[in-house]
Amino acid sequence: MLILGMGPIGLLTLQAVLQYGAREIIAVDMNEERLAIARKLGAAHLICPSQTDTLEEVKRLTGGAGVDTAIDAVGAGLTRRQCLLACA
Repeated sequence: MLILGMGPIGLLTLQAVLQYGAREIIAVDMNEERLAIARKLGAAHLICPSQTDTLEEVKRLTGGAGVDTAIDAVGAGLTRRQCLLACA
C-alpha cells in the first residue's frame, strides 16, 4: 500500500490500515520529521520525493509490479496522478 502525504490525514490513514491488516506500507512525504513519525507508527518504507523519484522507488520496492492500493492524503493534482501510476 502507498500513502502519499504524512500529515494528520495520512498518519491517521496509516494507523487505520495497519489495524485492518496492511503490512507493507510505503509512506511518502517531503517532511523528514513526518516520515520519522510514519516509521514509528509502522510504515515499512519511506520515500522523500526531494531525494528520490517516488514512482521509480515504488516500482523498485514492488519488483516492478506496483502497489495494490494507493491513497492520496495530499490532494494535489501531481499526487493524484502518482497514486494512479503507482498501482499495479
